[in-house]
Amino acid sequence: MNRHVSPFGPFRLLQGANCPPEQVQAQLKGLDLLYNLATSSDVWTIETSRFNPAWKRIVSTDGVPVVSIDPMMTVMYHLNQRDNHLRIELDEELLCILNDENTTCALVDGLISTVLLGEAGWPTSHTPRPLRPKSRAVARRDRRNLKSSFGPNAGLFGLPFTAKHLDVYRDMQRQMLIGNKVERLSRLGTYARRLYVCFSLDEIAVQRHLTLLMGGIAPSELMAYVEAPMEPTDALFLEPILNAWIEQGLSASFEDIEGVTEWTRIWT
Repeated sequence: MNRHVSPFGPFRLLQGANCPPEQVQAQLKGLDLLYNLATSSDVWTIETSRFNPAWKRIVSTDGVPVVSIDPMMTVMYHLNQRDNHLRIELDEELLCILNDENTTCALVDGLISTVLLGEAGWPTSHTPRPLRPKSRAVARRDRRNLKSSFGPNAGLFGLPFTAKHLDVYRDMQRQMLIGNKVERLSRLGTYARRLYVCFSLDEIAVQRHLTLLMGGIAPSELMAYVEAPMEPTDALFLEPILNAWIEQGLSASFEDIEGVTEWTRIWT
């Protein structure tokens, strides 16, 4: 039997497994990446496997129900028995999640995708059906947190704040208290790209997020920055806000723009 070592523990290939060396190497590389993702996450932790004290598993820390991933069981069954099921449990109940048999990627990629789903807050549209109870529980928790923080108006203006959005937004609030106006506007551009690319918010939602953070920035300062941004794409998100200022008169202060006072009251 061939013995291999991974960050989650050692494993052996049974005689007659008929597994090409390059396939084993692909799984080992995937396990390295999976371990790095899990150990650097704030919603996953590493624990001892329930099946073998020499193995480690990945367990969610973002509330109930608890998701646990057993990389070693997944890899062992796959390499030795050609079983493409992912060994994932929900509150210690084994789920039936079958990886695509036609994929050319390592089976561990399915486990990596699960860890990334947890990082993203378990979006329902991308979460496998057996894990939907987790997705629904997280969504209910996020709604409770928003209502607790912002009251009954938490859903106004179509601003989709999950717990992840809220953490990033509050961090941005702190950053907007530091530096000169150009530095602050540059940070807003970076924040806008993150919302658009990483959180998949549309342009209107991104602009509403930005507007909430622009207190203390004068129209003339915004106009100067849009004409010469630190990053060209900053203007794509900031110029529509400038146009709203122009429509109401450049003498208007931030708080006088229609709707902004209400947005600020609810979201900050």
